Amino acid sequence: MNNNEIAEFFRAQMLAMLTEQGHPEVKVVSSFQTDNQGRLDGPVLYFVEIADDPHGAQGYNTTHDIGTGQTVDTSTQRMRITYQVQGFAPVNKTDLTALRAGDVVKLALMLLKSPPFIKALKANNMGIEKIPSTKPNFVVNDRAQFEAGPMFEFTMSYRRSIIQKSAIIETADIAIHRV
Repeated sequence: MNNNEIAEFFRAQMLAMLTEQGHPEVKVVSSFQTDNQGRLDGPVLYFVEIADDPHGAQGYNTTHDIGTGQTVDTSTQRMRITYQVQGFAPVNKTDLTALRAGDVVKLALMLLKSPPFIKALKANNMGIEKIPSTKPNFVVNDRAQFEAGPMFEFTMSYRRSIIQKSAIIETADIAIHRV
């Protein structure tokens, strides 16, 4: 898997689970993108990749295919990708049933721990390693004022593989020598 596939997987799963919970109005967008400047009207879950590091030793497997005359080397590396998720929702003082930013973030946190999400991860050869609790994140808003928004970080694991092929026999030298 590559990073775009993982981000799209997370976004699609989160949108489906939020809709299932009765909140199709919650947008899930990748932040810090050139086509996504400024804050969207809420409620919104913003996510951004903050780390993507190898974990453990890289594994190697070599096979020889006599039929095609090729050696196939497969290298596999376990990776850990960390996302930061932050919520935004405008405070609606007249509608007390409207979701606030903390509600959106806590709902997302619960959905990440849910059996359907874990099952979807396993089906895609991924896993979730760490889901801590929420904490405040202080940002400068569009009016140049400091504003605290709820956020959390979580870490998923996946495998990245490369396959390299080469000829079994690269050169053959025939030489006749006297004895």
